[in-house]
Amino acid sequence: MKSLILSILVRGPSYGSRGKVMLAFEDNGSSKIGVRFDKSIPDGNDLGGLCEDDRGFFCSGNSLCLIEILLLYLRISIFYAIILAHIIY
Repeated sequence: MKSLILSILVRGPSYGSRGKVMLAFEDNGSSKIGVRFDKSIPDGNDLGGLCEDDRGFFCSGNSLCLIEILLLYLRISIFYAIILAHIIY
């Protein structure tokens, strides 16, 4: 019983896992997105033959964080910090 509970708790990628979107269903916003992760994923799949057996996983869109968006926020934050530094001094 304990191993069953643990397998349910560790299902899917851990926070911070990196991957590439392989399947996106644009017609249905509530659909899951197929992601091929860089490392093996507990309960992973092959996304219908698009990747290795244990590297694919269907994720909800709101659980994904795009690196490009994070970099944009970082650049904006640095820009405002420089402007504020010039205003204060």
